[in-house]
Amino acid sequence: ETRLNEQFFTRTVVSARQYVDVLFLKYFKFTNNVSVDFQNQYDGSFENTLVGDGAPAGRADREFGSVTGFTASQLLNFNKRFGSHSVDVLAGHETFNQLLQGQRGFRQGQSLSGNTELNNFTTINAATSYTDRYRIESFFSRANYDFKGKYFVSASLRRDGNSRFSEDARWGTFWSVGGGWNINKEEFFKVSWVDLLKIRSSYGVVGVADGIGFYAYQGLYTFANNANEPGIVQSQTAFLNKKLTWELNKQFDIGTDFSLFKGRLIGSFEYYNRVSQDLLFNIPQPLSSGALTLTQNTATMYNRGVELQLEGTIIKTKDFSFSLGVNLSTVKNLITSMPEKVPEFIAGTKKYTVGVSIFDYWLR
Repeated sequence: ETRLNEQFFTRTVVSARQYVDVLFLKYFKFTNNVSVDFQNQYDGSFENTLVGDGAPAGRADREFGSVTGFTASQLLNFNKRFGSHSVDVLAGHETFNQLLQGQRGFRQGQSLSGNTELNNFTTINAATSYTDRYRIESFFSRANYDFKGKYFVSASLRRDGNSRFSEDARWGTFWSVGGGWNINKEEFFKVSWVDLLKIRSSYGVVGVADGIGFYAYQGLYTFANNANEPGIVQSQTAFLNKKLTWELNKQFDIGTDFSLFKGRLIGSFEYYNRVSQDLLFNIPQPLSSGALTLTQNTATMYNRGVELQLEGTIIKTKDFSFSLGVNLSTVKNLITSMPEKVPEFIAGTKKYTVGVSIFDYWLR
């Protein structure tokens, strides 16, 4: 079967980048970025008439798809040092536009052996095509402050609009703050065998819009033709989906970085706690609703744990060095709340409800 069947693909990828930097007033820089990414792929397969899934008629499949992405950003940066103080501020705008297109033909009933093109097959099993569009619009800013290389403060703010949500719920505002302290640079800390001892912490909110398709908020129908009679069935309802909005990840972390004995032992230790709110899930619906699933904002859960990384140089000579590294991480996941209208639901091998992990199996 492996010898008689055919499977092949051809992929073409082209990427173009352009940027212009304009320096003015000594401390300012304006950058304009434009990028285009294009990819197309042609897949083909043939299943023979003698053995396997294609026997006895034989069948062939051809599929072509292309993805074109366009990104443009405008960045304004201010960077200046005032004695012991250093300030770096960024403001910007970015737009992302993606177009996806594809076609597929699938036929069976081979007429003449040796020819695997679609027109050599008698029965059309499938002939489909699609066009999808996706857009993101973003406005953002960031500020960093450094005092004598001892104290660090950073903050960011962004506002994103995503075409996967309705106009009423499309925009989200996200932010973060962070700070660090290099203790080893303090006058009171004079330990000869400590090269670096830094404490850092941050808290931020990030929006997620993945895994829900390109038109999650719209009422959609799919074609369900019966032979030559056209027909459609509802595949997605718009009533609740217009309220669909961003999934939020709120993450806090605190940690330390260190280097000892002139870099012979380096490492970091960190505790993190990420709370995910309004998780996006496809919720199974009653058969009477006419739709199998409905995308909704649902659970709140947390992931928390610690991460440890160590690396030591055991042997170090002029011509040879030997190092050993180790890392350790832990994670605890728990669903802490569910919406009142969706106290629990089952999807595949999982059951989601308060007090369990999203990784727990729900099986016989």
